[in-house]
Amino acid sequence: MTTDPAVLAAAARYTLSGRPPRAAGAVGERVGRTAGSGLEFREHRPYLPGDDVRHLDWAAFARTDVPIVQVFREEVARETAVWLDGSASMGCDAAKSRLARTLAAACWRMAANDGDRPTLHLLSETDRPDPRGRPLVTLDGTPFRGRTSLAELAVRGGLPATGRGVRVVLSDFLFPHDPGPLVRRLCRGSDAATLIQILSPFEADPPELGGRRLTDPEAHEAAEVTLDRPAVAAYRTRLRGLIDGLARACRSQGATFVTLTVGPSLGDLCRAVLAPAGALGGRR
Repeated sequence: MTTDPAVLAAAARYTLSGRPPRAAGAVGERVGRTAGSGLEFREHRPYLPGDDVRHLDWAAFARTDVPIVQVFREEVARETAVWLDGSASMGCDAAKSRLARTLAAACWRMAANDGDRPTLHLLSETDRPDPRGRPLVTLDGTPFRGRTSLAELAVRGGLPATGRGVRVVLSDFLFPHDPGPLVRRLCRGSDAATLIQILSPFEADPPELGGRRLTDPEAHEAAEVTLDRPAVAAYRTRLRGLIDGLARACRSQGATFVTLTVGPSLGDLCRAVLAPAGALGGRR
C-alpha cells in the first residue's frame, strides 16, 4: 500500500485542498507569521526582555546605542491528520476496505509531498488514540473490526487529540447519528477539514433481491429483510437524506464533504470526483 504506484501517482499529481497558512509550529517548509529562527527577515524592533540575544543586530546597536533585534518569519511544517474509520462496516466489502486504505495512504503521501507532517489514525475502540499516529506501513494490515461507531467514539472522547492543521476523515457514515453534532466534533480544532464517505456499490444502490438475511457487522446482529422495490426506494431516500445532512453540516463548518462509490480507479476518483468537489487541488 505504501509503495502502490496508484498512490504515488495520485500524490505526485494532487495536493490536499483547504491548506491555510499557519502561524506557528516546528521548523519546516511553510512560512509562519511569528518571530522565530527561520531564514526570512521581517523587520527590526527594540530589544525586549526574553528575546534571543543571538538576534541582536550589533551593527544597529553600535550606531544607535539602542539594542535592536532582527525579527524573522518562522518557517513551519503544517500538520495534516488522516483519520480512518476502523469500524467493522468498513471491512464488510473487500474492495471498499482496499479503497479506504489506498485513499488514506494517498492523502498521507500528498501531505508529505507538500512538506507537511502527516499523521495516520485508526478510529476504533481497539486502538488507543495517539497524537503521534501510527506508521503508514501498518495500513497494509489494518483490521476493520471495531464495534463502536464513529459517532459513539466522538461522544465518548475517543477521537485523537491532533493539533490544528488539515484533517481528512474517511468513513462510510452508515450508522445512526445526527450529522450536525458529529461533524462539529470531527472538525473541532482543525484549520480545514474534508470528510470523505466511502460506499460499496451495494450500499450506494442496492438491487432488488427479494428476501435476504443481512448482518450488522458491528453489532453482529442478523435480520431477515425483503429487498423489494418499496424497500429499496425507502433506503435510497434515507441515504440521500443522510448525504444531504452531512453536506449541510460540513458547509456550516467550512468543511468539504464528498461521497465515493467503490469501482473506479484511484486516479479516476481523484480526477472525476475528489478534485471537482474541492477535496483535492492540482499541483503546480
